[in-house]
Amino acid sequence: MRTHPAVLLLFAAAPLFGQEPESRAPAATDPLIAGREKLQKALAKAAATADTAFEVEWADKTKADGNKDAIAVFLNRGPSATTNTGTLRGSWHQGLTHLRLDGEGVKDELLLAGRRMIAKDDKTDWVLRVGRFADGNQTGFLPDVQLLLTQLAMWPLAVTQRTVGSLDDRPIEIFSVTLNPDQVADASFTDLIPESLASTANPFAQLLRIQAVGNGKPLRQPLQKPESTIDIAIFVDPATGTVHQLRFRSWTKQDPRFANAGRAAIVVRNGVAQQVGPAEEDEDEDENAKADAPLQYEGGLPERRRKNMTVREYTVKLTGHGQTAAPELSDKQRQLLGLPPR
Repeated sequence: MRTHPAVLLLFAAAPLFGQEPESRAPAATDPLIAGREKLQKALAKAAATADTAFEVEWADKTKADGNKDAIAVFLNRGPSATTNTGTLRGSWHQGLTHLRLDGEGVKDELLLAGRRMIAKDDKTDWVLRVGRFADGNQTGFLPDVQLLLTQLAMWPLAVTQRTVGSLDDRPIEIFSVTLNPDQVADASFTDLIPESLASTANPFAQLLRIQAVGNGKPLRQPLQKPESTIDIAIFVDPATGTVHQLRFRSWTKQDPRFANAGRAAIVVRNGVAQQVGPAEEDEDEDENAKADAPLQYEGGLPERRRKNMTVREYTVKLTGHGQTAAPELSDKQRQLLGLPPR
């Protein structure tokens, strides 16, 4: 009996039934790529969750040396988040942000709605302000945590490591991220992070750039992009996808004229000019670290070489997700903020 070609084809294909050709087998998923997708969803969820409280902290972690204050003195401009160390608390709600800054001798409170801001302190009742506290001092950087989360969720973040740990006795997944140069510039120019986190190493550069215009003709030049490296550790509840904390650490190469380059520098301390020499070279593990050695991570952040680097940190803690009550606004507050009466 003659076998039909279709039958031969069927028998030839029979061994393939029940199994997928090797070329069609699903490729192994890159855990870092999968982690980026998971992280973006968590960040987008956090940004969309109004009635959330936050606490932000910023600190200078620069290696102590004789010339450290030469840069810091130009970044301490008033009792606000432009200084090198501090804490600010607040919350965001539908169309409203509430900020509280409690420092030594100051107790400021701010409310922002749309393009308007009002301020008060322990001596002044609520007044309309633009970029200033109630007493007239400039606020400097004011955190917009919701916008920060929104932007991070939109970026194709480079996840460098995923680890499991704990935070406040709860299981946590830590995503380690390093921003690329364009992301660092955008974060700085959009005021998503404190100015000092991604400042240029030479504080005189801006002054020299302005003076170079000359001839009484103002000519605005593009601002130099920050050359800082910024790492972020983002803490996410693996069960609920809730973001609980973001830790930023920036690394900026110090200008050799203000770092340990064998020269003295003039700094100002308490209004008095002083000459400060370079610190003595010390032998430590950072000094002898190999440049090509793999980065070691601690708490989700890589440990980089600290010698001649300005190192600053910025931490955002989120609590009361979707459960933080918005402040009750008085008729006066609503009027100042341009909100409709109750």
